[in-house]
Amino acid sequence: MRFDFSFERQPSKEELSDIERIMNTWIQENATVKTTEMGLDDAKKTGAIAMFGEKYGDRVRVVEMGDFSLEFCGGTHIASTGSIGVIKLISEGSISSGVRRVEALSGAKAWNYISEQMGYLEELSGKLKAKPSDLAAQIDRLQSEIKSKEKLNEQLKERLALAKEADLLANVETLGNVRFIAAKVDDVSADGLKTLATAIRDNGDNFVVLLGSVMAPDKVSLVCAVSNPLTKQGFHAGNIINEIAQVCGGKGGGRPDVAQAGGKEPDKLSDALSVGRMRASETASQMAAH
Repeated sequence: MRFDFSFERQPSKEELSDIERIMNTWIQENATVKTTEMGLDDAKKTGAIAMFGEKYGDRVRVVEMGDFSLEFCGGTHIASTGSIGVIKLISEGSISSGVRRVEALSGAKAWNYISEQMGYLEELSGKLKAKPSDLAAQIDRLQSEIKSKEKLNEQLKERLALAKEADLLANVETLGNVRFIAAKVDDVSADGLKTLATAIRDNGDNFVVLLGSVMAPDKVSLVCAVSNPLTKQGFHAGNIINEIAQVCGGKGGGRPDVAQAGGKEPDKLSDALSVGRMRASETASQMAAH
């Protein structure tokens, strides 16, 4: 079944659990379902709940279940609430502004659902070698371990990236008064690429560093780092990175001294670096002319 209701916020897990408990308590009471047909005006006097949006004729059916439910209703019903068996809520969510929807199963379908969920729980408990009551704590511990290992992995990648600094500095190119490096770097993360570029840039006051790395078959990472004195003379890392990223089917930008970007065409990385070199050479020539 599904039921839509007006509510301005998401019900808490505790509230939904209470609703489910109350419904099943009413079912267990095995209250007799009493149906009475009467005039609309008389039905309204009983205090029965009319469903929002429903249209009623001159005569209506009023359905009463124990002392907990009294409603207008036009459908057919069970003879007593105990026939329902059990109700299990399976989802709750927003369907529009201020309107939420709850979905549930009853009877055999509810029991089958519960049995299926218990099977998943037992399988997970077996794999994690933990009692069902300890699963949340065990998962939290595993997630914490994964985060720690991911952090350590990133640190190692940055160290490996910095190990390439000497080789890149050995191939620095001189463009007027500018020391320029444009290179493709393998096996580094995006953060590692940025760390490497800024480390090279910090070797002097006249560096422009442009690095790129292929992260996946459809992913390129680019970074440009410029020495602060050069940013005052016309070099802007954000502008450079934005232009070369477009060559790789991407976009990006950033500050004058350091900027990053991404692209979707790894096969264009060499072309992008060449465009970056050309722009750096033009800027260096303009700077020398002044």
